[in-house]
Amino acid sequence: TFDPNQVSRSTVGSGTIDFCPAGLAAGTIVFNYTADNVTGSKQLTRLSFGNDVPHWGGSANTGASDFTDLWWNSAESGWGVSLTQHGSTAFFRVFVYDTDGRPLLFIVSSATVSNGGTTFAGAVTLTTGPWFGSNPFDPSQVVRTTAGSATLTFSDANNGVLSYTVNGVTKTK
Repeated sequence: TFDPNQVSRSTVGSGTIDFCPAGLAAGTIVFNYTADNVTGSKQLTRLSFGNDVPHWGGSANTGASDFTDLWWNSAESGWGVSLTQHGSTAFFRVFVYDTDGRPLLFIVSSATVSNGGTTFAGAVTLTTGPWFGSNPFDPSQVVRTTAGSATLTFSDANNGVLSYTVNGVTKTK
């Protein structure tokens, strides 16, 4: 049972995103941050995938609803799903807590779409690697592990269910 009294929040820094940085190509952003007294800047580019672009609040080129958004349960603040849909392909990130109450982030990339465009399913990937602020960042240190599966099923444009099995633990929310 989710206990919202166990969720604690603290501000550890700040960040800004420049969506139109001077001198950089379209589709590039600059993320400037300070976290735990460490200041840094990261240049990021758009990840292209799928057979369409997001149509937030509209219809994908498949004719089905586009569910691109940040999804959560207001009665269970502190966890949620960030879904990006590009036509008949989806990528979603799930941020939850593990059995020890620590934050856990997992991704489902290239999720298959079925059920008339309302169900997204795929393998769960966990990643470990160097700290985000490492300078220089060494991408060869990043390790990806398949740890289970996840499914998102939407009953309508505003409601859905997340089911997953990660490291042998099965949950439905």
